Amino acid sequence: MSTISVMKTQASRLKPLAALIPLLIAGHAGAVGVGQVAAGTGTIGTSGTTTTINQESNRLIVNWNNFDIANGERVQINQPTAQSVILNRVNSASRTQIDGALNANGRVFVVNPNGVVVGKTGSVNANGVVLSTLDVRDNDFMRTLGGAAPLAFRKVSGAADAAVVNDGTITAGSAGVSLFGSQVINGATGKIIARGGSGTADLARVNLVASNIVDASEARSTGGLITDGASRGIPSATVVDGLVANDGAIKVDAGEVLLSATGGRGTRGEAIRNTGSIDASGVDVEFPGFGVRQVGGNVFVNGGGDGTETHLGGSINARNLSVNSSNDTLVDGTINADGISIFAAGPGKDVTLRVADNARLDGDNIILSGDKVVVTGRAVARTQAQVTGHNSAEVREGALDAPNWLISNGGKVTTGSGPNGPTVPVYGADGYDQYGYDRNGFDRNGFDKDGFNAQGFDRDGFNHQGFNSQGYDRYGFNAQGIDRDGYGRDGFNAQGFDRGGYNRQGFNAQGYDRYGFNAQGFDKDGYGRDGYNAAGFDRNGVARPGTGNPGGGENPVAFVPPYSAVYGADGYDQYGLDRGGYDRNGYNKAGVDRNGMSVLPPVGAKPYTAVYGADGYDQGGYDRDGMNRDGYYWTGYNAQGYFVDGFNSKGYNKYGYNRFGRDVWGRLPTAVSYAPVAPQIWTVAGLNP
Repeated sequence: MSTISVMKTQASRLKPLAALIPLLIAGHAGAVGVGQVAAGTGTIGTSGTTTTINQESNRLIVNWNNFDIANGERVQINQPTAQSVILNRVNSASRTQIDGALNANGRVFVVNPNGVVVGKTGSVNANGVVLSTLDVRDNDFMRTLGGAAPLAFRKVSGAADAAVVNDGTITAGSAGVSLFGSQVINGATGKIIARGGSGTADLARVNLVASNIVDASEARSTGGLITDGASRGIPSATVVDGLVANDGAIKVDAGEVLLSATGGRGTRGEAIRNTGSIDASGVDVEFPGFGVRQVGGNVFVNGGGDGTETHLGGSINARNLSVNSSNDTLVDGTINADGISIFAAGPGKDVTLRVADNARLDGDNIILSGDKVVVTGRAVARTQAQVTGHNSAEVREGALDAPNWLISNGGKVTTGSGPNGPTVPVYGADGYDQYGYDRNGFDRNGFDKDGFNAQGFDRDGFNHQGFNSQGYDRYGFNAQGIDRDGYGRDGFNAQGFDRGGYNRQGFNAQGYDRYGFNAQGFDKDGYGRDGYNAAGFDRNGVARPGTGNPGGGENPVAFVPPYSAVYGADGYDQYGLDRGGYDRNGYNKAGVDRNGMSVLPPVGAKPYTAVYGADGYDQGGYDRDGMNRDGYYWTGYNAQGYFVDGFNSKGYNKYGYNRFGRDVWGRLPTAVSYAPVAPQIWTVAGLNP
């Protein structure tokens, strides 16, 4: 059994120190690959075909070179609570393949921009499961979860469209299951099971979302993700071949199901497809003064862009089914729900419900609403049916069976004219027909059937060419491709500068780039990208390494020996020092290595019993590693081995001088100034020990 302890400290003032301490990495001795902690605290251990992650912090981020789990392998994640969460980010050119078992008692995220697949032999079992090709930023993940701000899932720049596929079994508790990707598919052998709790705050949610952008919030009690689904209306969110498909089984006890997609794919342009089974049950909750009410048991379907189809086959059993679709909704399976609502996804959109032969659409109440509503086939509403077409409502005879039903368009009530017969405009006393249009073809708001008014503008104020009355399109550009501020579609103005004041070569009017350097690589103070000026000195007057200047570089003059050195074949002289004054362990006589790091004395145990607060620091102001907020151990040294005054345990600074201004050979520097107090503290010209 091999165990690797991995810890990450989050104090912002310690970031420079943290960068100097290498993280420990778990070897590939069992399941999955090499993992590196990016935030949080935990341990990774491997034994045979089992990898065990013991999560110590409430939130943990681990970056993996791969997270594949073969058949017979197992990853076990032990977490502090059921609401604890781990983000496993996979940095690999290949998709993640889970054919073994992934188990956790809390919440598990697996993110791989190249795809995540749970194979037929694979299983994921946790209180909450998120599988995604959309990434989240570390800071957002660590800060957002448990807070009010949404957690932003975004497609990685330059990444290809990739799918999340489940052909195995995913089982979750009240934190539910969320699958996010360009395509999200629960295959024919796939099973997704989620079980909620007993209250309104404990509903389990199953989210299947195909989009490039997903914003989700965290349920306060369960930690499950809550989202409206794909971000429609944002061009960058749309996936050209976006698809959410359930060809297997989804079962939610005391919870809800969301299927949401942008774009469309396939010969029929499907954005949503259900050929499997969806079962969503609610839970009875007693509300004081109102008695027992059932909550949950809802299925939400948000489908597609223009030209796509929402395909509801298989079987759907739910308390309520709500469909928001841009185009046709085809029902060729069995749907049973107390309430069935189908709405047009946005203003000016139509609803067309086609119920295929031998299919069944049964609900206590059926509501259809859109700019234009057309119903064909046969749907049964056991209690009431309501059809609202803002411009027209057309229900063929026999298409909708209900004891009480209402078809309204613009305040009028009408019926169809037969199974296959055409509809004929009939004008009322107000001059409008049953579809709400006058004899000139305009509705009560002055728009024709194509959505344009007499001046040629649509409801959003744009003409047939896509420009408003000021001459700008929906994205704010005129016919010449220039916006109101004078910037083109490429973000540059006529002078060739972007909004930040930089030209196409990346320089501003003063000739400096976004990082403050000119074309020659120097900043306004004359220092280059490496921190040195043309004379070879940095801002502190220290020379570039290798120049031999006093106090500068890798070989300060203080380390040059005063004797005639004789070097052997191994490069070391008669006293065991190389030409730079360093011994075989890499340290000079002052105890400093080539990088200015001093020998670090052992920290040891604190001389008192530490009691740690919620911020991770004890009564003395030190954390569990013995370091205070300023980056110094309780022994007085920092991670580089220096006291706060810049001297190490041997009494020397990184330039090789002691507190009395002498080097390791007892020599004074060539330029010395003394302070007026005792003991005399000196500074070499250009240095500040």
